[in-house]
Amino acid sequence: MVFLHFIGTNVFFHVLRDCHGISTNTIYRIIHSVGEAIFNIRQEIIKWPNDCSTLPQKFMEIGGFPCVCGVLDGSHILLSNPPQADEDALINRHHVHSINAMAVCGPDTSIFYASTNSPGRWHDAHVLRNCNLWKKFEIGELPFNGAVILADSAYPYREWLIPPFPGDPDGAQKRFNIAHEKLET
Repeated sequence: MVFLHFIGTNVFFHVLRDCHGISTNTIYRIIHSVGEAIFNIRQEIIKWPNDCSTLPQKFMEIGGFPCVCGVLDGSHILLSNPPQADEDALINRHHVHSINAMAVCGPDTSIFYASTNSPGRWHDAHVLRNCNLWKKFEIGELPFNGAVILADSAYPYREWLIPPFPGDPDGAQKRFNIAHEKLET
């Protein structure tokens, strides 16, 4: 619970100490031991399924979209003590220090791919273009033939990457965006 509280709010250790009634040293040990444990098993947790053949059907049942292998989005993770060397690159558009993390999730919210190497200054599309996922999908290394990833409007359209139609479309484009939104949430 302490680890989730810290990750979810990025509060200082003394705030966690006061909330949970345990020493600052214990808070430190909890956060570092849980973080290290997660880091050590990340490759067992964050990966594409061994059998991706069921993904299209699962996504089809949720939003009526064919050939979907995952949904993509990015999020800023705030940093309370940024490294001095990269401080300027870590300042995002809201003028706070962050990294821009990106993940591809499955129909059951499992994580298939994650990238946490990008500074907060980078736009979501720039983060994607600079990761291994982009390189693999661009050369056709897909989980299954014809696989597509759905993403929000921050990302560019590619044969394998589909954002919603911009603006306030009507007719077929509006129905497309409604189905798209069902899978994004």
